[in-house]
Amino acid sequence: MAEYKQVAPSALVQNEIRGPFPFENYFQRYLAQGDSWFSIGSLFDPPTTSLLLDMAPARSTVVVNCAHPGDELAHMTDAMHDAAFLGLLSDRRTRLPWDALLVSGGGNDLIDAANSPPSADASLRLFLTQAEWGPQDDPSRYLSPGGWNTFVSHLTKVFAALLTQCDQAVHPAMPVVLHTYDYVTPRDAPAAPGVGPWLFKAMNSYAIPDAPRQALADLLIDKLAALVGSFATTFPAHEIHVVDTRGTLQRAAAGTSGPNADWVNEIHPTSAGYAKLRARWQPVLDGFPRLDPI
Repeated sequence: MAEYKQVAPSALVQNEIRGPFPFENYFQRYLAQGDSWFSIGSLFDPPTTSLLLDMAPARSTVVVNCAHPGDELAHMTDAMHDAAFLGLLSDRRTRLPWDALLVSGGGNDLIDAANSPPSADASLRLFLTQAEWGPQDDPSRYLSPGGWNTFVSHLTKVFAALLTQCDQAVHPAMPVVLHTYDYVTPRDAPAAPGVGPWLFKAMNSYAIPDAPRQALADLLIDKLAALVGSFATTFPAHEIHVVDTRGTLQRAAAGTSGPNADWVNEIHPTSAGYAKLRARWQPVLDGFPRLDPI
């Protein structure tokens, strides 16, 4: 197995003790940004890891990971305004020759939109109130078409802004790698006191019955996957790859309130779950060329 290193942006800064990080010693150099699936899950109890922690690359690889662990869910808008990330990606004074950009995004934005209160305008929430439920006998009866359109427009604009920054990178044509999320089970399984649950809480707010909740959660994950997958055709000037991880993890059982199957809480995989997801990512990353001559 080749050497693999994941470091924070601060590791690239020279100081009196450490000296500069040997960035040039690695064959593949990736920049990563995103949500809690990319950040170290040390704040969760029991602890989990992250998708990028223990890769097993075919070639020596370093990932500079700008994702931050924390109690609050990071959104794509927040991530794309991070000064350290933008500096490494596109600032002419500090940018580096990345071989690919890895992005974990959209999941927390979806959770946040789902938790928009029933009092909000239908164009600003994903769920319909009980008085608005449709007549159809499928989970789409609970979704707000206007709210979903707003969500699509928001996420597309944020991703377009990211690609504009990529145009200023050392290698503007570098691959951009996104991923789907696996099927979560709406359940009362928070990450810590006051941190979650997320979909379970949202569905309670809208009085959605227990029976359709899993199908409704699956529909949201599939619609988000379709949106992320569409970016490759929406932005044809860029090389966009989507790692589809749906169906990789064993679902948590409904009604459980702690770690279950491949999930440590409602929306974060266990360490073993992340290992399964890495196995889907690794062939994609191993297939990219080095963009700088050796």
